[in-house]
Amino acid sequence: MGGRMETYGISPYAAIEGVEKFGISFDRKEGNDYYYTFYGENGRGFLRVREASPGVTIMYNEYCLSWCKSGFDAQDDLLVLDFCRKGRMNYVSKLGTGRYDAGDMCINSRSDHSGTYYFPFGHYVGVTVSFDLRFLRNNREALSAYPVDIQELHQKLLSHNERSIVRGDKFAEHLFSGFYDVPAGIRDDYYYHLVCELLLYLESLEPIKHAYLKPFIDRDNINKIVAIRDYLVKDVERHHTINDLSKRFDIPSTTLKTCFRAVYGDPIFSYMRTYRANKAAALLIRCPSLSIADIAVRVGYSNPSKFSEAFKSIMGCLPSAYRKKHHAETGSHSD
Repeated sequence: MGGRMETYGISPYAAIEGVEKFGISFDRKEGNDYYYTFYGENGRGFLRVREASPGVTIMYNEYCLSWCKSGFDAQDDLLVLDFCRKGRMNYVSKLGTGRYDAGDMCINSRSDHSGTYYFPFGHYVGVTVSFDLRFLRNNREALSAYPVDIQELHQKLLSHNERSIVRGDKFAEHLFSGFYDVPAGIRDDYYYHLVCELLLYLESLEPIKHAYLKPFIDRDNINKIVAIRDYLVKDVERHHTINDLSKRFDIPSTTLKTCFRAVYGDPIFSYMRTYRANKAAALLIRCPSLSIADIAVRVGYSNPSKFSEAFKSIMGCLPSAYRKKHHAETGSHSD
């Protein structure tokens, strides 16, 4: 692997021996794969890293946390592709804020990487492919092994922006799915061919508009929005008005609504409606002794009929049918 890796906060070609200073612990090495764990204040992340081919690093990411910070901005000349397989990532950097969801690909150079990263669903799974352009320029043999000019590709895709995002492209999703479940015996050759396919796909793209959300959301407002969300989900039996939240968290009502949607992808009441339905679904499965009326109260509905209607609009069936279907599939009951 050449002792180099890519993580949040680490250059793809920083020495592995030095990663501990970033709070990342080396776990083990299996073949050409290096496994790491990092611990945040609110959870942890798991990384699997390998060199796919000379100058190209692949990192598999799984984050089980709600946010983390990075103080890293690349000094090397990089082209980095971050593909979100599951979850959502929101970021706040010095140049702006943005978001990408499952099926999105973020193209960047890591030059605007320092900032705060939020994972609204508490779980993120993705894969990162990094090209070390300086290494490739200095190693013509390695550079000539690829079907496109990677330096020209970098200039084309990032000539005006630090980040660009490809939204929900099915072909990109198909390509990145190939990085998973690769048999160990063919990984080296297989990864090289996957990287070549990915480069040919990137060459077909037109320059992409910048990936920062408008309006700009400053760090203080992001922190308030996260605190508001945590406050709401801590006690779902209660309902709060926008005005109440605005006063409690000292944020204008319009700003609250705009920023919440930018960070979490839905208006505040739609988000909570979905959250309540998912919490109810978990209770229906875990607590068969609870009646549907009891569960309705626990997730903030005084009227069981309105609860059932809201649940069906999110989950696709009535609560009673959801419980029956789950028990039929598992054949078990649990408290």
